[in-house]
Amino acid sequence: MNESGRAALSLMSYYQVTPDKLLVFFDDADLPLGTIRFRDKGGSGGHNGIRSLIDHIGPDFNRLRVGIGRQLAGREGAVESPGLTSHVLGRFSQEEKAYLETVLKRVVTGVEEFIRNGIQSAMAKFNQTPARE
Repeated sequence: MNESGRAALSLMSYYQVTPDKLLVFFDDADLPLGTIRFRDKGGSGGHNGIRSLIDHIGPDFNRLRVGIGRQLAGREGAVESPGLTSHVLGRFSQEEKAYLETVLKRVVTGVEEFIRNGIQSAMAKFNQTPARE
């Protein structure tokens, strides 16, 4: 993920895709679990994979941030030391897994909106924080 910009640039060149047609999905620990946010451009927010994309293709590509929340304690099956890396690489709890089924349906609907009507429409319709069920 940290070097994803190289691969993206290569694929975009091969398929002759411009950055405005790209939609990059990534996890965001700064958003509550289940929150999704569409953006049409921006910075890396400290995310190394996004930084690599910006370095290789520029900042003007569409993004779909999917909130995973930020926890200090590691998840089950995570690397030994607690912290962000442990959280990101750990396993979701059964409760989180059940909730994420709903989130994934919302993501699919959001991506369909992006494809049909563009990023501005997806941002207007999907950039609210859903109530956790």
